[in-house]
Amino acid sequence: MKKNYLFPEDSYQATDEVLISQTTKVFEAVTKSIHGNIFIINLLEKKIDYIPYLPFYISEGSIQDIKTAGLSFLRKITASEDHHILDILKKTVIPFFNKLPINDRTKYIINFDSHIKSVEKRKILLNYKVIPFELDHKGNIKKAICNLSLSLKKSSGNIQISSDVSDLLWLYDLKDEKWVKTNKKKLTYKEFDVFRYYLQGLTISEIAKKTYLSSDTVKWHRRKLFEKLDVSNITEALAYAVTNDLI
Repeated sequence: MKKNYLFPEDSYQATDEVLISQTTKVFEAVTKSIHGNIFIINLLEKKIDYIPYLPFYISEGSIQDIKTAGLSFLRKITASEDHHILDILKKTVIPFFNKLPINDRTKYIINFDSHIKSVEKRKILLNYKVIPFELDHKGNIKKAICNLSLSLKKSSGNIQISSDVSDLLWLYDLKDEKWVKTNKKKLTYKEFDVFRYYLQGLTISEIAKKTYLSSDTVKWHRRKLFEKLDVSNITEALAYAVTNDLI
């Protein structure tokens, strides 16, 4: 039997190893360039396929320990009073995605906040942004990117699903135990300008000069911005904007 010199027997394994190495390098680079830490989770096999490094606020175990424990590790570090949030996600998110057209299932993002037990037994509120990117042959979500970062919210929960192919936003009502559909908030150009200058630390008079508006008009746009986002201060506005990709 002739040997296949074009595709030797070990070439597939070598190719897979190269692809895994290249993919790992890409995720390492992306992790360095964004706010938060990226995990690759395998929902079907309940594994964590990739974790670049341990955030300082996670003290239990090593990277290998986390990979060995799989998704059960996330429950282990989650504060007991927030275990119900993980249960809600398991109960409601998969059925939600199963109702979507298969081709759209990787175009949606799940957001939620929960406390973890950190170093020195303190509780830290984290934001989880889960983005499915691979389906199995039946259309079930197989793998997803999980972006883990410090939450800008005041409390846990805040479960929502959004998409870049829809102007709709789905919020989970913890009290009534159901999804509530609403429209995404959009900023006007003036609201965006006022917002970004506030984030730069400018005063009202400085923003007025930058935008060629009066100070009273700047205050009016700020008030309308807060009303639109249903917040009471710039910190809450920033939390909403980051979670919903407004900036």
